[in-house]
Amino acid sequence: MMEIIRSSGYNIEAVRHLVTSGFSTCYSRLEPNKPSVTLTVNFVNPSSNKCIHPYQDRALTPREGARIQGFPDTFSFYGTRTQIVKQIGNAVPPILSKVIAEKIYSYY
Repeated sequence: MMEIIRSSGYNIEAVRHLVTSGFSTCYSRLEPNKPSVTLTVNFVNPSSNKCIHPYQDRALTPREGARIQGFPDTFSFYGTRTQIVKQIGNAVPPILSKVIAEKIYSYY
């Protein structure tokens, strides 16, 4: 896995010689100057989606995923690491939630 992560690029083509299958975004790095892809409940697993740190040879941490989703660093998640990753991956980003709530509120 570390060889794949070290060789990774912005899509699976950079590691096609190391893996036999996967979607186009598997084993891929986030692009530092572009918006993030949608996070899923597997956002810490490089074999499932584009979740390798843009500069470092590792997957995103749960806190980094929470930041991408728009959670402030002061927001606390509870549970096991797996449960926390799932909470973050399943979350509607707080900023999007606020915009939707404001739009709904404006109709009343």
